[in-house]
Amino acid sequence: MESKKFMSEFKSKDQLALLKHLADDCPDGVYIVDVTGDFIYVNEKSCEALGYTREELLELSVMNIDPWYDNNEWPHHWKEVSSTAPDIFETRHRRKDGSTYPVQMRTKRYKLDGQEYLIAFERDIAEISRLNVLVTELEKRLEIIFSASQKPIMVLDDKGYILSSNNTMCDALGYSQDSMTGKRIDEFLDQESKQHFADIFSLVLQDDNFRCDVVFIGKNGNHVHIQCTPKVITDKNEEITSVVLLQEIV
Repeated sequence: MESKKFMSEFKSKDQLALLKHLADDCPDGVYIVDVTGDFIYVNEKSCEALGYTREELLELSVMNIDPWYDNNEWPHHWKEVSSTAPDIFETRHRRKDGSTYPVQMRTKRYKLDGQEYLIAFERDIAEISRLNVLVTELEKRLEIIFSASQKPIMVLDDKGYILSSNNTMCDALGYSQDSMTGKRIDEFLDQESKQHFADIFSLVLQDDNFRCDVVFIGKNGNHVHIQCTPKVITDKNEEITSVVLLQEIV
């Protein structure tokens, strides 16, 4: 069941059938809304996500499912939505049972036979939000371990530029983290180690247990002999994105 007024705007039943076919096969929720915020078309995914039947949902409006909007706020949103580029934003939608979930919305205005409509695509981002929280927590834990480690650790990008160094590494060389970050590791190596380090990326890929002895030059000119155990981090295409140097002063 869809709004009869909306259905009448189509020139043929074939047009409406095509719309329904495309929308109901869409993995995202699809809503078509009129200027008052009332739903005049909803697809199966949107009904499933909100816990309503299609008939029930078509009796509602945006204000019933999005706590952010009310009758005063909706007219402002309608004016802001462009007809030339999608408006993308995040909000929360409220299910029939009162629970809410985070969504990313893509909305755009369209005109059909002189009547304007807003079409909105809803993507449930609950899992993405949950994973983002987990990643943030993991990053904090790793940062604590990284900073507190008694072994010197340095992280390089795939070109040999220093992304970060822990306190133990900085103390060993006499440099601050800020003064080392962004510079090539070559700037802190003696001449022999520079030459050896040029081949490290390919060597590490060939041997996961690869180790090497390098000599760093400290801020005061002292030589710091370090045994490195490089570990590579690769992307989904097996391309190196960074190298972690787990080191031990010898």
